[in-house]
Amino acid sequence: MRKFLDKHITNTILSLLFLYLSTAYFSLALPNIVIIVLMLVFTVYAFMGKKQIFSRKNYRYWWLLAIPVLIVFSMVFHSSDFSFFLSKLLQKSPTLLIPLATLAFINSKASLKKYAGVFIYLSLLALAISSYHLLVLYREKPVLERWIFEKSTIIQHLYFGIYQLVALVFLFEFYRKSIPKYAFYLLFTALSLGVIISTSRIAYILYILVLGLYMFRYFSSRKALIFSVLLLIAGVGVVSGIPQLRQKFTKSFDPKTSPRLIIWKNTLLVLQKAEHPLWGTGLDYYQKGGKDVYWLKGLAEAENYNGIEGFNSHNQYLEFVLLSGIIGLFFLFFMLFTLYKALQTRDVMYISFALILSLFSMVENVLDRQWGIILFSVLISLLYSRFSQNETVT
Repeated sequence: MRKFLDKHITNTILSLLFLYLSTAYFSLALPNIVIIVLMLVFTVYAFMGKKQIFSRKNYRYWWLLAIPVLIVFSMVFHSSDFSFFLSKLLQKSPTLLIPLATLAFINSKASLKKYAGVFIYLSLLALAISSYHLLVLYREKPVLERWIFEKSTIIQHLYFGIYQLVALVFLFEFYRKSIPKYAFYLLFTALSLGVIISTSRIAYILYILVLGLYMFRYFSSRKALIFSVLLLIAGVGVVSGIPQLRQKFTKSFDPKTSPRLIIWKNTLLVLQKAEHPLWGTGLDYYQKGGKDVYWLKGLAEAENYNGIEGFNSHNQYLEFVLLSGIIGLFFLFFMLFTLYKALQTRDVMYISFALILSLFSMVENVLDRQWGIILFSVLISLLYSRFSQNETVT
């Protein structure tokens, strides 16, 4: 048994890691099953005398990965509903457990290739299913309105765009030279369309940033600059040419019409009037009425409006500060440190993942949705495996 595990443990752990990420497309029950199996395999292996997997080299940054869980844990005395507190703690536990079980087994970036390939294939399958949904919806009502695209994606459109972008990063990183050019450009076009049909503004912005980074990696600075400018012009042209997309972007900068600006202001108002603003509102903020209307439409215009509790802040940095006060700032420091370390590697894949996590967290409570927790847990594991092992940049 022990010899068998020694031989296959790395492949097993990495297979489960990418299966955890991939199955998020199809059923949120599947990732839960995968993480249980992953932790079971890891625990059995750890208790068979393989204590070197806990070496300082592999886990010297691991305490940083505990920050999201520790922030929630800090609310234990600031919540009147202990069961709700436990549910939030359990919800964020993968951000701690996934890196614990995987950091020691990611030996190099090259070792990820075949597992990343599985994620690309399943991303294409998710795109095919979403395209079929889009076709069905278009046949029922032949108009290309934004809601049709948002309703067609196999998972929430915002996360669908980000997951497709991650698959695109893996495609660039591992398959640009190892498959025929026509196949690469076909896959690149397909995954780019996956980002486009998500109609997610942050996915579009990150797509341009990531593609720009890879252009500077693969081309001379002059060519990369020209291509990046052309890409930006094309992106602006597409957004400008589609009225609904143009409206979606332009209203983002108007405090009266931007959903996120309105709910961010609401978050700050609620925190300001809290009994102890420095320590946040605690989880009781959500116990006082979770609201379905995500951007306070109409409510923020009332004469007596001074912030309304229960609304999702759609910003992970603000969310942690709202709930735990100054302790929540540790998440901001954590993400800035992650971005700093990624930039130090000068490796486009790691920089791209750090950008995706840090910028996506600015417009979404990434750690309040299972799709976000799965994405965060896997990408942060890949990033910190790079940091902790001081891998030679390839």
